[in-house]
Amino acid sequence: MTAHPPFKGRKNATTVTAERAARIICKTPPDLSGRTTIAGYAIDSASANTPMDRDDAVALEYKIDPVHGKVAILHITIADVAASSPHGVHKEPNPTLAALDQDAQTNGETMYFNFGISPMLPETMQNRLSLENGKERPGLTISVTLDQDANIVHTEFSRTRISAHCKSYQDASKDINVHAHPLQQLSVVAKHVLKKKSSVTDLPHYDPLTGMYTDSEGNQRHINTDEL
Repeated sequence: MTAHPPFKGRKNATTVTAERAARIICKTPPDLSGRTTIAGYAIDSASANTPMDRDDAVALEYKIDPVHGKVAILHITIADVAASSPHGVHKEPNPTLAALDQDAQTNGETMYFNFGISPMLPETMQNRLSLENGKERPGLTISVTLDQDANIVHTEFSRTRISAHCKSYQDASKDINVHAHPLQQLSVVAKHVLKKKSSVTDLPHYDPLTGMYTDSEGNQRHINTDEL
């Protein structure tokens, strides 16, 4: 994901009012009470301190399970968008706040172009939700427990407060080659899971280092990173 400036081309009748509502809501910090604290790596094409809409992070830990022995727990976290919006905002009698939900429903998703971003939410709120280096943000986490054969033995969902270590692809690629680095361990587990998955399904081949992959018809192709 490349750090692009917001694209102002998508507007609708509630956009200006939604931007005003976002500024009102963002005056109050999101409530992080009752959430499990977790750290993770957010990796993308930008440097750690470049503002952009990072919305996911990964982390890994090992534990000894009384049944399965040594297990790996993979934590995958996404930014909790709903945590920064009042519950039932679409029923909000205040038309300014109600416009925020109406605008998001109209947009449907954040759209990425090579010339910029057309965000689903107002830029003010999107910046507040993005995972920033070393700053806590509300998150939703799925924790997947894998045994030594990469079988899934347990999954758990939780509301978390995520503190992200943001890295560029370039920096992360160096860390992957450092023995015992968390990203190196994540890479090992990812390869193990991919090998396991490939053995039981018709998963097309994908090599993240070269960008080569096979499509569903078995044709070998190369990902054009300029289009990502």
